[in-house]
Amino acid sequence: MSRHARPLSAGEAVTLWRHSTVVDEPFDVQDRPMQGEMDPFFFLTKEKNYIPHEYPCRTEFAARFRDRRPEERETGPAGRVWLGFGSPRLDLSGFWFRPTRIAARAETLICTEAAGPARLRLTTCGGAILRVNGTEVVWNARYLRNLETSTEADVLLAAGENRIEIFFDDLAERDTRFLVQLDYLDGPAARQAIAIDCAPEQAAAIETALETLHFPRATYDGMAVALHLPRPLGIEAEAEIRIVGDFMSHDPPSADPPLSVARGDAPRHRPCG
Repeated sequence: MSRHARPLSAGEAVTLWRHSTVVDEPFDVQDRPMQGEMDPFFFLTKEKNYIPHEYPCRTEFAARFRDRRPEERETGPAGRVWLGFGSPRLDLSGFWFRPTRIAARAETLICTEAAGPARLRLTTCGGAILRVNGTEVVWNARYLRNLETSTEADVLLAAGENRIEIFFDDLAERDTRFLVQLDYLDGPAARQAIAIDCAPEQAAAIETALETLHFPRATYDGMAVALHLPRPLGIEAEAEIRIVGDFMSHDPPSADPPLSVARGDAPRHRPCG
């Protein structure tokens, strides 16, 4: 396999990942009243995503799993690519209508010019296990709903490729920040990389095309919807576009076939119904 790489300087976050799909399973608890009173001022606090009251499902989940090594579960292979596009974290956040245990797996490569010690910082809202070259180096299991916590670890990196693996999980309660961030705080001169199934120059062209792809208008009303591709791929490719509502929508996705874009072609567009 080829490698798609980016620079990785001390103090920067890893932004190239391969990750699995999010696996989930219901987390049902017996009905019981929620404890505590609502604080009308918590939306004005610094941590706006943090809700200081626990639902009964979180209380039971915390009693079983908080501050204990996460229960590692099968997630399937890390077959999806995350390019980041400026975000410092791998973010698989979403909305779950009922209490649900969720988990995913991610991997990347830190490629160093020479062997040496490094310091890494692992951040997540749920639990996570970090491995370097197959060896577990640190885990985090605070499980504070939508509130990030971090753990640091000193590791010894080998010269060349170092395989980084993270398993992370959480309890999803409605809107859920499901993310992981790995900061390269200090260490040998390095680059970050992921394995790819195409030539490096093709991967770079795809990343540039996705980064510059945009709608030429802010809104569309009763007209054809178009996407502008200012930096064409230069290779044949097929893009699948799904049109769906917001997270509360129950409308099924459009049944139209995938949109095909060939070298030199302008992307086709369909009327907005």
